[in-house]
Amino acid sequence: MHNLPAALYRVCLIPAFLCASSVALGQVDTGQLVAALSGKTVVSTVTLGYQATTRNPVMVNGRPARFQAKTEVFPDGRVSYRVESGILHADADKYWSFKPDALFQITKVEAKSDCLEVEMGVSINSTIPDPMLKADVKLMLGKDWQHTMTTEAVLKFAGTYLPDTETLAKTAAAAEARRAEATVAASGNNGMDQRTGDAVAASTTSGASAKPISVISIGNIPIYSLTPSIQWIEMLPANSHMCIESEPITFKGGKFLQLLLEGQKAYTPLPVNRQIFTPNPAGDPDCNKLAASLASTMARPLENGIAAEKRGDWKEAFLLLKPLAEQGNTEAQLGLWRMYTMGKVPGRMFRNMQDELEGEKEGNEWLRKAADQGNAFAQYQLGMGYTLRSPQDWSEAMKWFRKAADQGYADAQFQLGSMYGNGKGVPEDSAESMKWYRKAADQGNGEAIRVIAEVGVRKEADQGNAKAQYQLGTVYINGNGPGTPPDYAEAMKWFRKAADQGNTDAQNYIGSMYEDGKGVPQDYAEAMKWFRKAAVQGNTDAQNHIGSLYENGNGVPQDYAEALKWYRKAADQGNSNGQIYFARLQEKRDAELRQKEAAREEALRQKKEMAYRRTPAGKKQCQADCNSAKSRCESDNITKEAIGHSMESGMAAGLVLGSIKNCNNEESSCHETCTSN
Repeated sequence: MHNLPAALYRVCLIPAFLCASSVALGQVDTGQLVAALSGKTVVSTVTLGYQATTRNPVMVNGRPARFQAKTEVFPDGRVSYRVESGILHADADKYWSFKPDALFQITKVEAKSDCLEVEMGVSINSTIPDPMLKADVKLMLGKDWQHTMTTEAVLKFAGTYLPDTETLAKTAAAAEARRAEATVAASGNNGMDQRTGDAVAASTTSGASAKPISVISIGNIPIYSLTPSIQWIEMLPANSHMCIESEPITFKGGKFLQLLLEGQKAYTPLPVNRQIFTPNPAGDPDCNKLAASLASTMARPLENGIAAEKRGDWKEAFLLLKPLAEQGNTEAQLGLWRMYTMGKVPGRMFRNMQDELEGEKEGNEWLRKAADQGNAFAQYQLGMGYTLRSPQDWSEAMKWFRKAADQGYADAQFQLGSMYGNGKGVPEDSAESMKWYRKAADQGNGEAIRVIAEVGVRKEADQGNAKAQYQLGTVYINGNGPGTPPDYAEAMKWFRKAADQGNTDAQNYIGSMYEDGKGVPQDYAEAMKWFRKAAVQGNTDAQNHIGSLYENGNGVPQDYAEALKWYRKAADQGNSNGQIYFARLQEKRDAELRQKEAAREEALRQKKEMAYRRTPAGKKQCQADCNSAKSRCESDNITKEAIGHSMESGMAAGLVLGSIKNCNNEESSCHETCTSN
């Protein structure tokens, strides 16, 4: 096991500026401090709690009461959680925390004797805090910190654990400018450095990569993807076991440690003033095997990235595909498009419609990059986007469909056929429409084959073929093409033509349209007429429909026997639905008969009991039962009084005491039933 370089685990237990004794102590300007921090959007490098319970909890309705948790952060990186509510001040026994990738907006800053207390709301879109979710953080700076520290030192300490996104962005931009200057200065004979970002970063290390070592994270560790841009991925929790390269790299002006994770490589910024890892005495995981596995994965990043996306490992997919996408790989760009539009980008929260729209916008940028480079699938998807947006842009859709169709993409060819056939974005042109439908059909496109078949069916239907007329009716009732609503009037027209020639399927369809009120007013009598026309000719679907009308009493008196008769007719012809309906209704009828028989027997029992009560022996037994009931009532009241008085005053005690019965009144009512006829 290699030891970590001293620079990695050297620790300063107080803010860095105090490590040097020559620095003079100052005084904090609290007004300046509050102004500098208020309103900032930050991400926490430690786990923040929002609710907690105490060791000896206050019980509410039988459960430990939860209070707002306060997170205490100490200069050495320790974190603890407290409850401070009224007179209750105690350490948390259990706490509930925010997700590690949450963004916060500072809403209140208060300087106290031993700490700086910061209240933050969870940021919805980096500017609007959600008032229902708050984090309370106490930066424990020590006694008299306002007189022994400077404002700059406190801000630096706060920035260590609550870095703000604005500062991080400016730092990254400045580092990028410095890197660009350094790259030009270090370029070769032609004055330009053509290496990738990772290659430049690797060149800044002190020689070949050292053997990876096993470590444990001391606190929460933010990890990033380093491609031509720096993107935050997630926050790894404290006590994570992992492997790292023992030497840091320089990327865009910042120092980063390379983390070897399962199937992926990520990075974390290297702080200079505090320890973030400690050596792992157990030596797990096996870093050499992990490094070898990672090398194999990185050798085929596109294949492994797509495989990771398919199995839902979004972090690995993003880390592998993002560099390739930025280099212009269209398949990787499509992978990012899918991840952004599905809200599966690591380090991004998709909490509301605005977040989803932003993700869709960024995803479409990657889709357009792939389309601009000639990827036919991307061009087709871009065209579909223009047909689905509001308002639709048929001109742009046509442009992108044609680009994809000219490359032989069958789905795009079908869309061109549909647009020419329906006059969407272009003048209606049946010849041009059929040309594109045939191109798509020649490649096996099912929708195009269906449309071409429909053209032939219509020709036969116009010539009076009943089967073709029925088939054309089904086309209209199901929608003439993808995204086209049903045309019930046209469907009814063709069904009637076929039905008048005795086509039972068409007759059954007409009955269904009247039964459901599709394109015509709902009319059970008319539905029954058409169902019977088909049913008497042996159409099993119509027979099931008649059974349903009788079972539910729609348009006819409810009649289980008649319903079973028609279900049986369909079942005997092998109709599986008829067999199911017959068995179900038979069981339903038998259950209702059993229920009626049970009700009849209960009524008979009560009648016999009332007759017995009228006899001397019955009256005597009834009065004895009343006396026994009174004794049980009084016993129950004694128990309830004891429970109610043992409880503190409140709603629960009131409910218990309020349930005490008047046993004398109940006894009196009971005796009256013994003497009544």
